[in-house]
Amino acid sequence: VRVGSPLHYDVAHNMYCQVSGQKRFRMFPPEDHQRLYLYPRVHPSTRSSQIRFDNVRPEIFPKFSEATPWEAVLQPGDVLYIPPYWFHATEVVEDHSISISVCSESAQVELRETVFLDTTPKLPKTPKFHHRVKGLAAYV
Repeated sequence: VRVGSPLHYDVAHNMYCQVSGQKRFRMFPPEDHQRLYLYPRVHPSTRSSQIRFDNVRPEIFPKFSEATPWEAVLQPGDVLYIPPYWFHATEVVEDHSISISVCSESAQVELRETVFLDTTPKLPKTPKFHHRVKGLAAYV
């Protein structure tokens, strides 16, 4: 049984501290995002890749072979910095692993909060546009 996390990205800074055991990290730079086949934004696994390292299927994910992975195996006492938007997947190498992840806010988090969580639409106030919005709202 594989224990770890799927390939995904976070929007915060992450300091990953390995306390006991070993953990393998596979990381990809943000520039590889089109080769990593992310789930759609509205999917429950948003920010995660559809790639599974235990069963990579090149016939379904042909661009994945062009991605540029970085790999590291963390030992007790190692600390790994994971920048915002860097893709990473983990896998326990031995029979156990204890680690601590310390995340901190980034400018990217603030931007995401502003863009995605501002539910107040900024709509023009022209009569023609207003009637279209009302018509659409009635239809929906």
